[in-house]
Amino acid sequence: MPTVSRMRLISRLIADPLWLFLVAGLAIFGTHSLLQPATPASIIIDSDSKARLLEEQSLLLGRSLSEAEGIRVIQEFTDREILFREAIEQSMHQYDPRVREALVQRMRLGMVGGIADPDEGELIDFYSSNLDLYKSEPEISFDQFLFTGKPDEIEAILALLDGNPDMKNIGESRRRSFDRYGKSVLRALYNANQLAQLETVDPGVWFGPLPVDTGWVLLRVRERRAPRLISYVDIRDQVRIDIAAKREREAVEQAMQTLRKKYNVLSNP
Repeated sequence: MPTVSRMRLISRLIADPLWLFLVAGLAIFGTHSLLQPATPASIIIDSDSKARLLEEQSLLLGRSLSEAEGIRVIQEFTDREILFREAIEQSMHQYDPRVREALVQRMRLGMVGGIADPDEGELIDFYSSNLDLYKSEPEISFDQFLFTGKPDEIEAILALLDGNPDMKNIGESRRRSFDRYGKSVLRALYNANQLAQLETVDPGVWFGPLPVDTGWVLLRVRERRAPRLISYVDIRDQVRIDIAAKREREAVEQAMQTLRKKYNVLSNP
């Protein structure tokens, strides 16, 4: 029977002194290995690296280093390397969002390192094919009276401005003029409803008061300018930046198509 055969085999092994010696040796070796201290990891600083570190510190101080200063420079370098390796061993890169972002950006940088600069013909072709990108913002020129508090008798003030639209002062408030402000700037000054009024009210008509961060304002639109095409000569540098950005996006996407195949992404509903 299989059970009897196994029992006989075990009995013969126990009776064999060579087998008992082998088992005891393995046990002693295993225990010794567990008790031995781990071999320290090596940090190698070659002579060129050492010379460069000392030279950089000497240039920074503007003088030669003393022996103690040189030792301290090398020690600080090795301490930084030790801390870096400990951080990796403790998987800090997995949990620190700043470290994760730095690594992600470094990976992206490696993906776009070989992109060629566009020549003049490519710049002109890109500009011609994307004219909508190279138009100026809508611009508004307008006047403003600013009051620290909501003005009393507003109807009387508006009537006064209606008869004297170019008044320079209302009490302590002095009229200010703003010329050709783009829409992106106006968004920072006024909320969406106020901006809509600036975009639609008839030019020359004073309106308000409107609350702003610094008080209350009365406004008058003087002129609106529609978007205009910016000449290639004036926008050439931006065209170069836009082509580079497009090529970088394409290079990253191409590299990511390969990397995505390595991972099975699961998304909970």
